Amino acid sequence: MLVFANGRIGYTASKKVGCAVDRARAKRRVRPLVFKYKELLMPGYDYVIICRSVLLNYDSEKLDKDIYSAFVEVNNKFSNENEAHAE
Repeated sequence: MLVFANGRIGYTASKKVGCAVDRARAKRRVRPLVFKYKELLMPGYDYVIICRSVLLNYDSEKLDKDIYSAFVEVNNKFSNENEAHAE
């Protein structure tokens, strides 16, 4: 688990992903991208990144775009929920 000023991030990969080496590789591919986009995380929230087996064969550029898109989508969702509760 990584702890940032904006929140905590955990990574998981089940045995369905593959052997221990494959699970570690999947998480290792995601970690630098999460670090790259850590400023998109909402303060005070915990995030869990679930690595799937398809990640092992994913193109690096597509993975980068998908991680960015996922963070933006989650950020927008949390922002909209917080605004709705404030009204």
